[in-house]
Parts: sequence; C-alpha cells; structure tokens
Amino acid sequence: MLKQTTQQRETAMKTTADYLAELKRKTGSRSDGATGLLLGWTRPATTNYKHNRRAFDNFTCLIVAQTLQIPIIQVIADMEIQRTDDPTRRRHWLPFATPPPTAPEPQKTPNAYEDVTMKVTGRKKRETKQIDKGD
Repeated sequence: MLKQTTQQRETAMKTTADYLAELKRKTGSRSDGATGLLLGWTRPATTNYKHNRRAFDNFTCLIVAQTLQIPIIQVIADMEIQRTDDPTRRRHWLPFATPPPTAPEPQKTPNAYEDVTMKVTGRKKRETKQIDKGD
C-alpha cells in the first residue's frame, strides 16, 4: 500500500488522487467512478487511485497525460516519487515532476467596518479630519 509521507507533500508532486480530481474537472464527470470508467479503469482501480493506494502504471500515465494535455514524463515522475521511499531515487525524479505551486499574492482585506458602511449607505466611510489645536 502506498502512503503519502510528509516528505512527498513537501515536493509538491501530484498524487493519483490529485490527478483523479483534475481529470474529473477536465472531463466534467459527476463522480470519480464515472471518470475512471470513462478512462477505462475498473471501479476498484479508481478507488485505489483516489486513496493513493496504487500509483498509475506507464500506460495509465500516457492516458492521463493525453487527457490533461501535459508532458507524459511529468506524470511518470510524479508516480515514481509516489511509489518510492528512497530519497536518492526521489531526488533524481524531482526535476521532471510537477513543479511546486507558486504562493498567491496576499490580498488586502478591507476593514470590516468600512465594508458594512459601504453595504448600508452605498458609499465609503468619510475620512475624519484632524483639527490642529495650535499649542
């Protein structure tokens, strides 16, 4: 049984479950089972992929790569990383695996009071002027 370790998540490679979710979105299928059947997988195989119990074989990697329109070596590398616990082997596959996601830029959240004022009045809160008391 394949287990996803903390080290695997740190490499940001995709697992079979990640690919299954992406395939489901791409094909517009209603369920994981329907996605698997569409790709020619049995229901037990689809369940194993969903729970990261098995990695794709090379032919399945080919089908996944063609469906998602990505390089086949990327899918194969991700599966090799998922299969092995040997850090040396993992290191050799990393250049070909899915690149780590880039962190999204933090968005400025509006002041909660300002947001409520805008909803109620339809305009932004007026800025208050500081009066110079002249010492």
